[in-house]
Amino acid sequence: MQKAIFIILLSLITFSCNSGENKKDDSAILSENGNESGSVQKISSYDLALKGDGNFTVKGKITGAAGKKVILQIFPVFTAGRNQKVNNAGSVVLDESGAFEIPAKVDHKTFGALLIDNAHVAYLVLDGSDIQFTADYNDFQNFRIEGSPESALIKDYFSHLLTMVNQINEARAAIQQAQKSGDKAAVESAKALEGKSIDAYFSYVKAYADSSSSPLMALFATGMLEPSIYSDFFVEISKRYKGIADASPYYQRIVKLARGKNGLIGQIAPEIRLPNPDGDTMALSDLRGKYVLLDFWASWCGPCRRENPNVVKLYKKYKDRNFTVFSVSLDKSKKSWVQAIEQDGLEWPNHVSELAFWSTEAIKPYGVRSIPATFLVDPEGRIIAKDLRGYMLEKKLEQLLGK
Repeated sequence: MQKAIFIILLSLITFSCNSGENKKDDSAILSENGNESGSVQKISSYDLALKGDGNFTVKGKITGAAGKKVILQIFPVFTAGRNQKVNNAGSVVLDESGAFEIPAKVDHKTFGALLIDNAHVAYLVLDGSDIQFTADYNDFQNFRIEGSPESALIKDYFSHLLTMVNQINEARAAIQQAQKSGDKAAVESAKALEGKSIDAYFSYVKAYADSSSSPLMALFATGMLEPSIYSDFFVEISKRYKGIADASPYYQRIVKLARGKNGLIGQIAPEIRLPNPDGDTMALSDLRGKYVLLDFWASWCGPCRRENPNVVKLYKKYKDRNFTVFSVSLDKSKKSWVQAIEQDGLEWPNHVSELAFWSTEAIKPYGVRSIPATFLVDPEGRIIAKDLRGYMLEKKLEQLLGK
């Protein structure tokens, strides 16, 4: 059974080790319901304004679900992969008839879901209009919604995404199996399939955002893309919906990202001067003139170690094309740090550490609270992207340095 959680892309993002602050939920769920055609449905008229004062009711009937709990969730504005919590706006336990009614309020047009017994989910567009919901618990994929025609867009969109996510996860399972067996050819084949599946996933999301006649859905889908990879598209979408969607928090978020207002993006990377394993001081600024992946990691961080082979692969590919890596370890033990460098084949020369765990001073100006954390620095020393790993890091380097 799948639980309904709004963090759409977590199944595509590697996990992190954190300091205990702002811990991230590592679970990931998509709707298992709906038409798989993936077609973009059109609507004849549209605006992003609330209906009335934002008060509304979701009511209906779910047969065959007596005693099961129904929760209405309201989602925050988000950008892909960023951990955010949904708001449980109300809940009810169904009686024998399966009838329910949940009142709620929204302050802007947004998205939500009905979560039924942690087993089924139906995504909704919430604009202050009352919604009538009807379903058979044992045939849930054929649920019906009245009062929110745009919810059909969500049903179709998420269903198609789920199919594509499943393909990616199957490729990843094949990679793990091949790695266990030691079959290098099978590993490379499965990785190629994974890359192709992820390409298809993001191509679909971008195409959907570009072609939808619904500004809300276009902005929502755009927000699932990585701004540093699709920067031109963010600018295009922000221009397209200017004057149409200005008051929407979804639009405001896209405009902010289109302008590069994403933390440290666009700023000169704060200096780091720390000793390497031999005790010699190395400085990040000494690498000016190159593209630099600033990588915060540690030997004890499983996600970091799992990402290292990808960083090694990209270093080998681009080291002669003006690219290098500057690794800052949050280790406490020098022995463990040096052993991990050797075991993982981290052959670039730029390795530094304070051996201070989460008390490492170098992480503070970067706001690092979980690792791996990466910042891509251009030859002038400016941060041009952050938190790129796996597929996203490879695609960004391809944009900058070629395939």
